[in-house]
Amino acid sequence: MLITLQFTRNRKESEQQQDMINSQFCAIYLPDTVSRYLDLPQLHPEDVTDRDFVVPYQLYNSYLETIVRTQRAPYFVKYLRSNAPIAAPGKRLPAAIAQRLLDLAPHLDPRMQFGSQIGTRCRAKVFYLSVANNSVKLLNTLLSIFKFSKMPDQNALVPAAVQEGLLKWLKLWEQRYPWSTYDDSAESRFGSICWVLWAQLSPEMDVRRDIKIYRRVLKNEDECALPSCSVKDNCKVCAKCKTVRYCSVGHQRAHWNFRGFEAHKHVCFETPY
Repeated sequence: MLITLQFTRNRKESEQQQDMINSQFCAIYLPDTVSRYLDLPQLHPEDVTDRDFVVPYQLYNSYLETIVRTQRAPYFVKYLRSNAPIAAPGKRLPAAIAQRLLDLAPHLDPRMQFGSQIGTRCRAKVFYLSVANNSVKLLNTLLSIFKFSKMPDQNALVPAAVQEGLLKWLKLWEQRYPWSTYDDSAESRFGSICWVLWAQLSPEMDVRRDIKIYRRVLKNEDECALPSCSVKDNCKVCAKCKTVRYCSVGHQRAHWNFRGFEAHKHVCFETPY
């Protein structure tokens, strides 16, 4: 709960300040957060006041919420691509999230349409929509990162049987919540990411070619990190954080003391992975 409150507060800061906090958190705590999500602490019945919370707990918990909020940090990508033993649990994330989403889809689906009421307690349908939305969004990011990493066994990311079952739910949700560039509602945004994930998992090759456009947002890591430079050839990685590259020592020094929070020194951390 404290972690969730911290990231909620962080969202009120500038984008550069958010990047600094998210980067430092990932550099230190991301491996443990992922491990805790994969092996969730048990809920003790005497500690649960909201009985309807027990079922979605597999997808709605502070660990997954934290991973979702930090998924665009460069240290998140570095962790997933690392071969260090401490980063090994990250390779299991796509399969774990996909399996839990498939298992909970029958529970979430009617509540996404009508909400829920147990006794005097009511929970709006937008809550269940956000639970599914976070998992679909994160799974999209994970698949894009791993496929860019050219893992030797791409099919191991999500087992075939899970893919088959999940594709049916994604198609249902994409059709129920049609998306439009003119509609910024939660339902429209959810429909759009359901389509993207469906396309990533679909065996249809023409769809896979279309989805490469989405993955390009993760393909700028070879470019010099100095904002005023666009050189991509022969850039060398920062020896400390290994999350950015530079075309020259001069540009690395310039970026280290760049203006305000955009300076690299604010987001440069060593990691155990």
